[in-house]
Amino acid sequence: MGSDPASDDQGAGSRPDADDVLEQLAAKASVDDSVADATVVETHRERARRRSERILTASDGRAKRSWILPGTYERQCDERVAYADRYDAAPDGLGTKRVPYVETGRPVETCPGCDGEERTTCSRCGGDKEADCRTCNGDGNTTCSACDGDPVSECDDCEDGTQPCSACGGSASEDCPECGGSGGHTETGQCPRCEGDGWINCEDCDGEGGECDTCGGESTVDCPRCDGDGVDDRWIDCSRCGGRKSLGCSSCDGTGTERCDTCGGTTTLSCDACNGSGSEPCDDCDESGVVRCTDCDENGTVTCGQCKGVGEVVHAVSGELVFDVDTAAELDTERVPGDWISSQDGTVVDRERDDPENAGGVYRRVIEEEEIPAMTITYRHAGGEYEAAIVDGTLRYDDAPKPAENIQAQIEHAVDSGVFEYDSGRSFGETVRAAPGALVADGARIGAGVVLTSVVLLGVGLATTLVPIGDGLQDAVGVGAAAVAALWYAQRTGADEEGISTASNGGGLLAPAILGVAAVGATIQGVVGPASGLLALALAAGLWSRRVAGRLAFERARVDHRVRQRRTFLENTLDGRPSEVAALGLADLLPSPEPVPSGDLLDRVSSLVVTVGLGANVWVAGLLALGAVGGGNLLLDYVGFGTVLVVPAATALVATASLSVLALGRFIQGDPEADLDPDTEPRSRRSTDTRGSVDPEGSVQSREPAQSREPVESRGPTRSTGSNGSADRLNDFQLTLLYCIDRGGGNTGVEIKERMVDLHDDPTAEAGVDPALRQLTRRGYLQRTDRGYYTTRAGEELIREHEVRIEQRVGS
Repeated sequence: MGSDPASDDQGAGSRPDADDVLEQLAAKASVDDSVADATVVETHRERARRRSERILTASDGRAKRSWILPGTYERQCDERVAYADRYDAAPDGLGTKRVPYVETGRPVETCPGCDGEERTTCSRCGGDKEADCRTCNGDGNTTCSACDGDPVSECDDCEDGTQPCSACGGSASEDCPECGGSGGHTETGQCPRCEGDGWINCEDCDGEGGECDTCGGESTVDCPRCDGDGVDDRWIDCSRCGGRKSLGCSSCDGTGTERCDTCGGTTTLSCDACNGSGSEPCDDCDESGVVRCTDCDENGTVTCGQCKGVGEVVHAVSGELVFDVDTAAELDTERVPGDWISSQDGTVVDRERDDPENAGGVYRRVIEEEEIPAMTITYRHAGGEYEAAIVDGTLRYDDAPKPAENIQAQIEHAVDSGVFEYDSGRSFGETVRAAPGALVADGARIGAGVVLTSVVLLGVGLATTLVPIGDGLQDAVGVGAAAVAALWYAQRTGADEEGISTASNGGGLLAPAILGVAAVGATIQGVVGPASGLLALALAAGLWSRRVAGRLAFERARVDHRVRQRRTFLENTLDGRPSEVAALGLADLLPSPEPVPSGDLLDRVSSLVVTVGLGANVWVAGLLALGAVGGGNLLLDYVGFGTVLVVPAATALVATASLSVLALGRFIQGDPEADLDPDTEPRSRRSTDTRGSVDPEGSVQSREPAQSREPVESRGPTRSTGSNGSADRLNDFQLTLLYCIDRGGGNTGVEIKERMVDLHDDPTAEAGVDPALRQLTRRGYLQRTDRGYYTTRAGEELIREHEVRIEQRVGS
């Protein structure tokens, strides 16, 4: 809260007006001097009242009658107040004081503890000069040092008294003696596919022969299952073990365990040092339990503890009378916030004093009524509304328009220091130097996709051979499954953090571009065969698509970072309101809150490029690689070189074209003031923060600590938020929370959370309370005090506007 002493003629002697408040504000270094010309919306005068009750209490709880040594008693009589006069030493007004006292005039008496003999019989040995051994307490035995008195311990070698069977090692089984652990044997029989003929009809010509290249016109081919032999090996399971290869262990009956050798199955062990007794003989008393008493002399006596060997004492009352002050204050205001009024404000208009003199512990009571003149104004400046007040001649405010140069300096400093920039952490040179390692990593990822595609194609191909369908349909199913696997793999392995970190400077695009040019050149020059050339082109196009997706993903991270940093700067860092930024025409200095292209668009384009571009080329590379290994190329046999070339060429062009979205921001600008609507800001920010705020120039705006944090019941009329104002920015949870605080009893954080959990019948509702409290407080609908949260005038009016809606929500 800002504060500034006003001149003498604005105190009790004269009535300040709104212009006085604005002039004092404009004189502040941390406030825009144009505030002096602001428009006054409302002026409110009042005399706030504060009732203070201060009580002087007297506590005599330490008084006691005790035996005092004569010398000590004489010294206390000289230094302390007499017991009968202790209340006469009370403070004159209201203040704390400690009054030590002693009962005077008491005689010196013979010590009753020793009858003046100065010594008494030893209490430990009773004068016998022998006592119980303190080491073993007279028992003659002490706790065993080996087991510390706990002679039974758990067996460390087992948990339940068993251990793994030594015969089977805990497996509970042994090799089947019938088959020797093989599970069965192989028998040779007739091939089920060719029925022993060794040949089958050619599937390409349906057994018609003619000009069929597959069978050479013979109409038949060798059976692929038996390679033309007509016989096939068949596995026969063992009759005893049913092919399981093993039977239950005979030593442990198939349990896999046997009794523990260490504890014999008891699971416990006894201490060997004490034979399970938990004790050992005491060395200090040789097991007798008795030793020579060391507390007394040879006569079995000790110095008298009551008189300390003096023989005489004084029996008197001594203690300390404590006077303390308790203060309670009640503040009553119409409009001025309670935390704008300090304990030094006000003039006493009524005073009562009561002196019950220790009745019920209250020794004196003073009640004062104070009047505090205050004038609160609401003014409009730069599209926003603010409040300030003159309280007992002193300027008070929480928030005020900041000088334009201060706000501009803050924004320029944030821009120059890179607050809004997303740093990848790598220069162009560093990216180039790291290119070999990055290329190997990307190559491994693409290679994994190629292997996956090949494995899926082989697996589906083998599976479909068992189904009586044509070879063409089998090939289509296998190729389709491989394509699905490639697309899935590409989507799962999109642009990772490493790819994003190398994408900001374009260095990551060099490697795939060079490889692509090299692959095109080698293919055109005929350095490699058609299949190998297409394989190289597909791998280069896949790498190019992945790197382009990384570049787009980096741009998405950069855009989101700038929007997030802008919001954080406006809400938490800027010493001023966001609406001031718009009013001063400084919004263009900040990143746009609605960037073009948007993060969502970049994300969708990046996902499309990496899924289609990488996936399609991984699929093509997988088919070509499998064909090269197998001796025949399924893909080229079906569609030919030119058709296959379309895939890497088209995906490379699509990935390259997608980079054009990065240029949209140069031609289309988002609204720089989209989130600077002054209607979203409450007109009064009554923060109870007592810390100073530092202006950009380094000057400190002092904030006077609030002395009274009582909730304000009524603060007069205020501007309605309207159905299209800030009320629409609150969700149902925030409105319900505001209502619970306004109508509920007990407003601490814990009590509010309990009410919200009960209302929603959901324990997870507690997690949303703290963020909502901070949001509502920041926007001026709640006020935080020492006693908890309370609704402000703006919050109360918001509740009235939406009372029907809130009642339905609370009652549902």
